[in-house]
Amino acid sequence: MSRENNTIIVGIDVGTSNVRTIIAQQARGDEQPRVIGVSCLPSFGIRRGVITDVEDVAKVINESVEYAERMAGMQVKRAVLNIGGCDIGFQKSKGVIAIGRADGEVAEDDINRVISEAQVIPLPVNREIVHVIARKYRLDDQDNIKDPLGMKGVRLEVDALVIESSSSHVKNITKSTYQANIEIDDLVLEPLAGAKA
Repeated sequence: MSRENNTIIVGIDVGTSNVRTIIAQQARGDEQPRVIGVSCLPSFGIRRGVITDVEDVAKVINESVEYAERMAGMQVKRAVLNIGGCDIGFQKSKGVIAIGRADGEVAEDDINRVISEAQVIPLPVNREIVHVIARKYRLDDQDNIKDPLGMKGVRLEVDALVIESSSSHVKNITKSTYQANIEIDDLVLEPLAGAKA
């Protein structure tokens, strides 16, 4: 089977002790991806979850990705970056919008807009939003909706959990990754990555 018929998934975990890279391949129709490349190298430039040297971290990321690439027999340009550290905060938030379509059917755009509204919260200058988790939706007078897509109504609300981190931590870890010539598809909070695995 050629790689063109497969989805390639790359994850990088930059931790205090190790930098890990995993490359997985998921064929169309398969439920689970198959791991085709992995690496785990000792970290440099990180102390107690804080980046102390961007260039050292970039070098280790680059080496870790190269080892996994050799095992997988392919080059990667993009990855999902696991973000950890001890400087994570949480806030409850709500978002409210009017449904955009004239027939009142909730579209993907409506869900994205209500999540965006939930992100409008006061944050200190040195903090930024990393994730927003929709806990439940409300459509008009219907409460506790898990997924409102395709339902009909006028007003859509979301109760969300906003996860924030230190701006400098996010900027330093993304800068290290870009210096390793890897584009970032997404940032995933370490506890969430563990829960989804």
